[in-house]
Amino acid sequence: YRRRTIGSAWVNIIKRLVQQQASIQFYIRLSFILSRCRRRTIDSRIKLARQFIQQ
Repeated sequence: YRRRTIGSAWVNIIKRLVQQQASIQFYIRLSFILSRCRRRTIDSRIKLARQFIQQ
């Protein structure tokens, strides 16, 4: 159940990226930042991704 919740959150983030017509460089940069935060919880990764998208 928790995995589904996290998955849907990631789908929402990806949808937002697509809506903004984000460049490949933007996506690579985002995934790089997220990969640096492996020690953090997935919830904080999602928060970080949302903050990054808002910039």
